[in-house]
Amino acid sequence: MVEKEKLIKNDSNKKKEQKSSSKSGIFTYIVGAYGALVTGILVALLVSKYEPESFSIPPPPKFEGPLALNKKLQGAELLLKDQVKGPESLIVEGDTIYVAPEDGRILKVVNGKIVKEVILVDDKVCQTSEGRFKNLEKCGRPLGMRQLNKDLIIFADAYLGIVTVDVEKGKTNILLAGDAVVDGVQMKFADDLDVLDENTVIFSDASTKYQYKTCVYGYLESKPDGRIIQLNIKTKEAKVLLEGLYFPNGVQLFPDKQSFLVSETHRDRLKRFYISGPKKGQQEIFVNNLPGAPDNVRLNSRGNFYVAIAYTRHPDKFFLWDFLGPYPWVRNLILQLIPDSYLTAFQLSFIHKHGLVVEIDNNGKYISSLHDPTGVVKFLSEVHETDKYIYVASFNQPHIARVTK
Repeated sequence: MVEKEKLIKNDSNKKKEQKSSSKSGIFTYIVGAYGALVTGILVALLVSKYEPESFSIPPPPKFEGPLALNKKLQGAELLLKDQVKGPESLIVEGDTIYVAPEDGRILKVVNGKIVKEVILVDDKVCQTSEGRFKNLEKCGRPLGMRQLNKDLIIFADAYLGIVTVDVEKGKTNILLAGDAVVDGVQMKFADDLDVLDENTVIFSDASTKYQYKTCVYGYLESKPDGRIIQLNIKTKEAKVLLEGLYFPNGVQLFPDKQSFLVSETHRDRLKRFYISGPKKGQQEIFVNNLPGAPDNVRLNSRGNFYVAIAYTRHPDKFFLWDFLGPYPWVRNLILQLIPDSYLTAFQLSFIHKHGLVVEIDNNGKYISSLHDPTGVVKFLSEVHETDKYIYVASFNQPHIARVTK
């Protein structure tokens, strides 16, 4: 009996020891895992090739007054649906539209139908849509377009540089290569432009570090590595007008051509720079704290500016990328931990699916806005109007949106 009690007691002690040992093992595992995680994070941050900058942006303006919610873009007619991808920029002349889609072409569209295409690069790999998408660096990615004269369109191409095209003749001419060195720094990302005169254009070099396919890294780093360049078309002389910009994107001259606006996409604002007149060489913030990231800017028939909002900052919704502004180390980890092939999709997954255009007058005041709360019309890049319609382009959607005025 005594021996039986001893056996029971010993068994009980063994179970207690095993339970204690098990708890100790779990604790050790947790501490070890936590230590490994912290060590991994520290090592990743110390050896990182990225340099995110800390920033703070105030809450976006309320959707009230000229910015009040509406459905002016909702239910838009979708032109060229699934026939184009990322029609970034447009030139609209009555029933004719010139389009700059992502896949290395300039299109002429009449009454909603493609009647002519110009493939930018005469290379075997650029002769099919699949080939062009796989070889954007060689085949080109046209972005901001303007009419240079009655025969020529001039555009900024993310890889090819500053290019003219005669659509009727199907001929292209590279005026300034996409990797040209300007004032000692190599171009990386020609983005948008405007025509000062038939011999002079002003264009944005959105980043001197990242190119089109890797611009998401620039978004997460948020550093002032962009600039504005002036090009003399005849002499090919190029010079920097303005630098230290946070992804300068859209470029639009004022009607008197003494100054221009540039959209700083990564700071949700518009800057104004004076190229002539009493304020020559001066710059100022024209509109701060926009309700989203501005893309291209274009004049409308009233002499006001239409600003296409690439990413909307909804005043009543949490916006991750504004929140992470003061935490560069978190963005650094995202840059290192998310595989390259998923990073852009990851970034866009936290963008509000809300289409927005804002109209701003010459004094920087909001006049009106156009919304699509459903997000069918979204990721906007440029806006144009005619007597009847407003046309809205997108940097990644498979259509051009059109609404009746």
